[in-house]
Amino acid sequence: MQRGSRHQLSRIEFNGNHYFSTDLLKSRLTISTVSLFTKPRFSRRLMEADALSMKNQYISNGFLSARVEGQVEQANKKKGGDLIVHFNIEEGKQTLVSSLQVEGMHALTEEEIRGVLGALPGQPFSDINVSSDRDNVLALYYNQGFPDATFSYTAEPDKSQEAQAAVAKENTREEKLTGEARKFAIERAEPVKLVYKIVEGQRISVKSIFLTGYNHTRQRVIRREVKMTPGAPLREGEVVESQQKLYNLGVFNRVTIEPQNANGSDPEKDVVVLVEEAKRYTIAYGGGFEVQRLASTTDPTGGEIQAAPRGIFEISKQNVTGRADTLALKLRGSTIQGRALLAYTSPNTFNISKLSTQATHTWKKRRTSTPSARLGTKATFSSPTGSPPARPCYSGMFSAK
Repeated sequence: MQRGSRHQLSRIEFNGNHYFSTDLLKSRLTISTVSLFTKPRFSRRLMEADALSMKNQYISNGFLSARVEGQVEQANKKKGGDLIVHFNIEEGKQTLVSSLQVEGMHALTEEEIRGVLGALPGQPFSDINVSSDRDNVLALYYNQGFPDATFSYTAEPDKSQEAQAAVAKENTREEKLTGEARKFAIERAEPVKLVYKIVEGQRISVKSIFLTGYNHTRQRVIRREVKMTPGAPLREGEVVESQQKLYNLGVFNRVTIEPQNANGSDPEKDVVVLVEEAKRYTIAYGGGFEVQRLASTTDPTGGEIQAAPRGIFEISKQNVTGRADTLALKLRGSTIQGRALLAYTSPNTFNISKLSTQATHTWKKRRTSTPSARLGTKATFSSPTGSPPARPCYSGMFSAK
């Protein structure tokens, strides 16, 4: 196999783009030209992927017949000469939505549904936008307790005289543009009428909640993190939030929340929260070697260099009292210095989910010409009131030598 000569990409050109600016299209490319601070990045596979990405971008904005083709040109015939990439774009006509009708909604209002839609009248039409609307509408229904909701749609050309006159008027206005504005003229295609059809299905509500699988964790700790309530709809958002909060406690390997007899016809379901507790004990150990210069109290510029082996031992216990709290002991020591740290952490102090406690007790000893030891205790209470960085803390510390 012969590798051949190596080329580098020196220029990228776009031809035929009117709707999107050259700067916008260039910002979305994965290939790049050579510059002072960056290396060129080019391959035919990346160029074809960029061409496909641009085509999908045009389609999602209503240019259903758009075509994008990438071509490579060698700037000179020398061995290892620079390359120029040309993206030839045929935008075609843009298709807009002339009207949108939503059918089949009963539990939700049309205003609520239209609030999550993108393919509204006057907006570009494409299957990509309709697929996005489908996901948004179903997510809205799933979060209201309709797990069996379905979505379908029909799109037909709008043959009404009003729609045809509007398209002709818009195309005539674009044709009259002159000079620089002519470069950005867009030709409109026949608009489409959209009809969204929704089948809500049966609404599922929570009859009761059962907790199972726990051995050491207190029941009220788990129940506090469960956001579903009996009598309310079984909302998918609350199920996901409950799982996240239970995982965040750090004491469970697995959390499953499912309704019993999910395929049954009864609209009231018993919800089972199944947890699997993680191992409570964690042990870590290790060793090493350290070299330090020990200061002298009689000679500030002098000192003694000593070397010693060093050992590390850590042990922690999770869920000490069943409140998702942790007790940890960390020991690091050598013949030169030693350190011990005893820490206790509780994420839900006094059963308040927004209040956490961390208490530490430290002991340090260092061998110098005058050996010293230090003992310290610190307790911190924190309560997040807004974003994570804003955490007012109240702490106290005692130390002794």
